[in-house]
Amino acid sequence: MKKTTNPVPADNPGPDPFSGVHFTMGELYLFHRTIPACPADSSLWGVFDKRADATLYLESSSTDLIHFTRWHPLPEGYRYCRRATRSELRDYTGNLSWTECSLTLARTGGVR
Repeated sequence: MKKTTNPVPADNPGPDPFSGVHFTMGELYLFHRTIPACPADSSLWGVFDKRADATLYLESSSTDLIHFTRWHPLPEGYRYCRRATRSELRDYTGNLSWTECSLTLARTGGVR
């Protein structure tokens, strides 16, 4: 599948560098601070939740697909984004599910 990139112009460092980007709630996006192509190995992967004023909020995110943060604003400094490919979405959801299951087992001692 062809990667869909939606680079944000480098000359848009204002309070909302993504003002020209249409995000879809629940979709996975890759964000990068300096590289418009948003390579998977160095990007922040995040599921879009909402936009309030000039702030994007994410349902969950990860930079390594091992450690996940949930329900937070996009950290400052990100200027580029693209929608994830289907295989990236599969990797993200698989790893997020595995992490959540592992945390549940650790909390409950493996007992239901």
